[in-house]
Amino acid sequence: MSWPGGAVLRDFAHGPGERGAHGASPGGDIEAILRQLPQALSLAGDLKHRDVVADPSFQRERLLALAPVSFKYVSGACTAVLLEKLYDWDRQLGHP
Repeated sequence: MSWPGGAVLRDFAHGPGERGAHGASPGGDIEAILRQLPQALSLAGDLKHRDVVADPSFQRERLLALAPVSFKYVSGACTAVLLEKLYDWDRQLGHP
């Protein structure tokens, strides 16, 4: 049975090695996350560096820099998790 978001849920449930066995790639995971970030960004009310964290190049760079365990956490593209990540990035920009 297939449903919208099924691939994302399947990829989240499996480890990185198993994702590869199903044909998914880290690049595909990042693209899925990038498609969901605008929705999370629309819910972020008080970002000090909105223009920076809204930039897809910045988002891609930050996603690629995540440790594997952190990447696995955000790879489900859950809006609440992505919102948390946006606020983390915003705070980091305020601290040199």
